[in-house]
Amino acid sequence: MTSSRLVFSQDLSASVATCTSVVRVKNLRSIITGPHDAWGRSSRPQPFTISASVGFQSSFTSSSSTDHLSEDTVHYGLLAKAILAILNRIAQEPKDRSLRDVLDTVWIDLSGFDTFGVPQQPVGGQPFLNVATISSLEIVADLPKASLLGDGISIATAASFQCINGGVVVSARTQSLKLRELRVPTLIGVNSNERLAKQVVIANLEIDGLDDAGDTFCLLEEVFVKELSQSYFETLEALSMLLAKRITDHLKNTHVAVPNGWQLNMSLEKPIAIPLADASCVELRMKTQSLAD
Repeated sequence: MTSSRLVFSQDLSASVATCTSVVRVKNLRSIITGPHDAWGRSSRPQPFTISASVGFQSSFTSSSSTDHLSEDTVHYGLLAKAILAILNRIAQEPKDRSLRDVLDTVWIDLSGFDTFGVPQQPVGGQPFLNVATISSLEIVADLPKASLLGDGISIATAASFQCINGGVVVSARTQSLKLRELRVPTLIGVNSNERLAKQVVIANLEIDGLDDAGDTFCLLEEVFVKELSQSYFETLEALSMLLAKRITDHLKNTHVAVPNGWQLNMSLEKPIAIPLADASCVELRMKTQSLAD
């Protein structure tokens, strides 16, 4: 069976915004072995956090009127326990897993679908969630120690569900990778003193639509940091455009071409540029297709 339609997060947000009620579990902590660490090594234990958001088709009418949990919600404590049980089972398995593979396993056991939107059989036979009652599901898997210069990396999968002919399908899905709070000494600035020495630039990069099965974040961070550290620009605006072009080239050289390309969401901050402000910052959001070869 083919995967469901991959869209950009902004295109899925409209349908997710129609959810009348949402239950979330934020930053559930564990230890994971398998995904690459900051040096690109696999099978090394490292901290792992996971967050889940379940959007429902109706409000908490039944649960609120009786003050008892019913099908219009899910017990967040049981949701957390279900996720931890999946992670514990993964920890007992001998094979190495990429971060996407870990996320995929959690998705299957919770929803009965993998992260490509294809129906799969959960280990326990039935998914934890009753997908007939939900309209969306988002899961974010985070490795806070998998970056040499930043606050970690994360991948996220979100999907909307639709009932068709008595069954449930994934109508659309998103997939993204994020590098967070990279701190890179960079020669940047228009003032004469800024041309004398490097200052720290804090960078965030999200690639929306990146449907990688393996761990590619170490190489991506290497490319991104190299371009930042070699900067000679005066403005963050010019630097952000160069970075977008370099990341686009990297993606085109290492990935099979996709019809819609990728969406780049980037922010660059200079925390010491303005003494009385926390930081000066520019943000760039653009599709890779808009960048000329």
